[in-house]
This record gives sequence, structure tokens and C-alpha cells, in this order.
Amino acid sequence: MSEPGTDRGRDRVAAILAGGLVLALVLITGGVLYDAIVSEGPGLSENATQVLTGAFGGILGVLGAYIGFRAGASAATDAHRVDQDLITGATAAQDRRDEPGVGGDTPGPPAQT
Repeated sequence: MSEPGTDRGRDRVAAILAGGLVLALVLITGGVLYDAIVSEGPGLSENATQVLTGAFGGILGVLGAYIGFRAGASAATDAHRVDQDLITGATAAQDRRDEPGVGGDTPGPPAQT
């Protein structure tokens, strides 16, 4: 999988990028609303509406992709741990069967009387 500590760096980069996207979204929204208030036209134009829809849809898409990635990575890590536990458990059981006197056809040590 990944080396220890790389998830923390990846999360930090994702947080910085998300902060930049939020700042850009706030500036775009502020600019569009300022234009709608100051302009002598009917207010919020169709183009401004499309810009806001695209900006909000974009940030929601990026956020959804990141959350989906984290959920998938977590599920894969959990499944890997379960697989390792199953493999380790099967190996331990096999080792016990290979010991003399424990199950199977292997004769054990002679009984002490």
C-alpha cells in the first residue's frame, strides 16, 4: 500500500487545494454578485447564473471525488488487513498441524508413564 506518513502529507495537500478552491469560489461569487448589484441591468444575468452553477458544481465534484477516494482507500486498507489476518491465521493453523502429536497422521511422542 502506501508508506506510513504519506497519507498525512496527501491530506495536507488536499486541504491546501480545497482552501484555494474555496477562495476562488468566494472571489467569483463576490464578483458576480457585485456586478449584479452595481449594474443597471436586470440583476443576475444568465451568464452569471451559469458561472455560479459551474463554480459550485465544480467544487462539489472535487470534494466528492476526494471523499470517494478516501473511502475507497480506507476500504482497500481494511480488506488488506482482513486478508492478512486470514492468511496469518491459516498459516498458524497449518504450523500447529505440522507439530508432532497435534492432529493428522503425525505420530506424537511416546506417552510417559
